[in-house]
Amino acid sequence: MAILIQASNVGSDAGPFNLFSQVNGFTEAFETDITSTQLLLGFVSYNVPAGTTVIRIISNNPQCGNFEDIDVNLPPVCPNQTIVLSICNTSATIQDNFDIVLNGVTIGSVDLSAASQSGSVMIASTTPQIITQPDFACPLSNMQVFFFDPDLISYRNTLEMVNTQNNGNGNFGNLFISNYDVVGNQLELPCELSSFITNLIINKNSQGRYSP
Repeated sequence: MAILIQASNVGSDAGPFNLFSQVNGFTEAFETDITSTQLLLGFVSYNVPAGTTVIRIISNNPQCGNFEDIDVNLPPVCPNQTIVLSICNTSATIQDNFDIVLNGVTIGSVDLSAASQSGSVMIASTTPQIITQPDFACPLSNMQVFFFDPDLISYRNTLEMVNTQNNGNGNFGNLFISNYDVVGNQLELPCELSSFITNLIINKNSQGRYSP
C-alpha cells in the first residue's frame, strides 16, 4: 500500500520517527528514521502493510518517547471505474524515449522514435481490460498498452517521465489522465481528470515531473 503520512506539527525535541501498523500489533516498523521535516511536508510510504487502518508514529528521541496513532483514510475504491494514463505524440515527429514512473514505480514506457502519432497507454488494473472509446488523438493501434497495480495511486502522486534514449529532437506531446467506466472487460465513456502538454528540454537525462 502507498499512503501519504503528514503531521500538522512536531515538537522540537521529537524525532526521528519509526512507523508501525496495527496489522502486526505495532511490533515491527515498516519505516524507520523518518525526519520531522519529512512528516511535516508529507511522507509517502510504499511499505505500508496491506490492511492497515491505524499507523503509529513513535519518536526515537530519548527526550521524547511519545507516540501518536493516526487513522488511515484510504482513497475511495471505485470498482466500476478505471484510471487510464495516456501519452500521445500528437505532433507525429521524432521524440525521445521515456520510462513512466508513478510514485517511484515504473508502470510502463513510451517509444517515440518514429515520426508518427503513437505512444503508450497505462491502465490501472491487474486484469486485462480493453479500451473501446479512447479519448486520445493517437490511433489506439499505435499505442503500446501496459497494466499496473491501482494500489500505487494515492492521495498525492508523482508521475515522472524519465528519459531513456535521446533521439535528437524536441519533445512535445500530450499526457492525459482519465477515468473510464468499466463494462465487462471494456473501458468506455472516458472522463478527463487532468491533462498536460509535455515540452521537455532535450538532454540524456531530461525528466518531466507532474504531481496530479
